[in-house]
Amino acid sequence: MDTEVFVKEAEGHLRGKLIPFWSGLKDEKNGGFFGYMGYDLKLDPEYEKGCILNSRILWFFSNAYMLLKDEALKENADHAYRFLRDCCLDREQGGVFWSVTFDGKPKDATKHTYNQAFAIYALSS
Repeated sequence: MDTEVFVKEAEGHLRGKLIPFWSGLKDEKNGGFFGYMGYDLKLDPEYEKGCILNSRILWFFSNAYMLLKDEALKENADHAYRFLRDCCLDREQGGVFWSVTFDGKPKDATKHTYNQAFAIYALSS
C-alpha cells in the first residue's frame, strides 16, 4: 500500500470514527468519560469510571490535538485532565485510584502499578 494512501485512510478513520466515538463518551454532568457501554452501544451513566480508561482517553485526546490542532480535541483533553486531577488522584496516599463512582468518589482505591504508569503516560502528553 502506498504510504500516502495509508496516511489518508488512517486520518480519515481517526477523524470519522475514533474521535467521534470517544467524544460521545464524555460525561458533561459528572466529569470524565462514561465507564461502560454495552455491545448494543447503550451507555450506563451510573457505571463506575476506571481511572485507567480516563488516563488513556486523556492520552488519546492530547495526542490527537497535537497532531490535528483541533480545539475541540484540546477541550476533551482538558476535560479528561480535570477529572483525573479532581477525582482519580488520591490526595492522602498519593497515586491514582483504580476506579471511582460515576460521580467521582473513590470506589476501588487499589494502586495498581499498571494504572499508575498509564496516568503518568497520559500526563506526560
